Amino acid sequence: MAEGTDVRFSRDDGDSPGRIRRWLADRSESIVLGYPLVMLAVFFVIPLLLLIATSFYPKPSGEYYEVGFTLEHYVRLFTVPLYLERLAFTIALSMGTAFACLAIGYPVAYTLARMDSKLKRQVYITTIVSTMWLTYIIRSYAWTVILSKNGVLNSFLLTVGVVDEALSLTPGIWALSIGMTYVFLPFAILTLYSSINNINLELEEASKNLGADRLQTFRRVTLPLSKNGIYSAWMLVFILALGAYIVPRILGTPAQWTLPVIIGNQSLNQLNVPFGAALSLVMMVVVVAILAAGYKFLGLTSGDVAGAGGGSNE
Repeated sequence: MAEGTDVRFSRDDGDSPGRIRRWLADRSESIVLGYPLVMLAVFFVIPLLLLIATSFYPKPSGEYYEVGFTLEHYVRLFTVPLYLERLAFTIALSMGTAFACLAIGYPVAYTLARMDSKLKRQVYITTIVSTMWLTYIIRSYAWTVILSKNGVLNSFLLTVGVVDEALSLTPGIWALSIGMTYVFLPFAILTLYSSINNINLELEEASKNLGADRLQTFRRVTLPLSKNGIYSAWMLVFILALGAYIVPRILGTPAQWTLPVIIGNQSLNQLNVPFGAALSLVMMVVVVAILAAGYKFLGLTSGDVAGAGGGSNE
């Protein structure tokens, strides 16, 4: 009887959820570390390897690709002037967009971070975030209406007498530059705001107590301490602008199409997936090179760019 009871309890214990919980508890560290590694492998490493392999596949006529090896896509990329010009234009446009977002976003972020009223600050931040709720397509088409010959901007310029006849701004480089800056400006503002808000106000007060005025305090204390946020905001906007497809496609002429538009055209219209993969890899190399330059010449670490460290004002 006792033996039967012991055996019964042993079987129940072996099948009970408690044994599963103990098994999970013993391997909790491996599970916690393994889950992000598996996700990284599934959604980044494996697709990247497939992209690299595809860039070397031959492109037979009338088909997407066939398994094999060829360097013709990279040879075409670096020997045909059109693609090098589109690459240079894409990088220049992305850098210009990033600098424009910094020039506009830093004063806005600084004002928000030093605003006394938390309610006003939350209202402004909510307003900035709400502009991101609309898709790029809607915002891009909105700018085509604003910048058209019969749009609000031309009507205003004609009314105040700045121009004698309506300007044709869209599609074109000016419309594209304005649209890119508008679309990615919120990302710069929010990143800069987080960095500036984390600067210890006591450091600024100490600077003023030592005789520095507001401009000197900003130039020698606030601006250097927000270096990481400036680079993070610039890099974030640059990467987003570098991969922008919708805005250049809508607001730019074919002469202002960026490399992502060319990649889409090669993959979808020309059915040349390997060449599109090669163009994509070149863009990735550009991003990695700029990140490495920031780490080397600015003395940043991955934690600095991610916004780690710093004292909060709260």
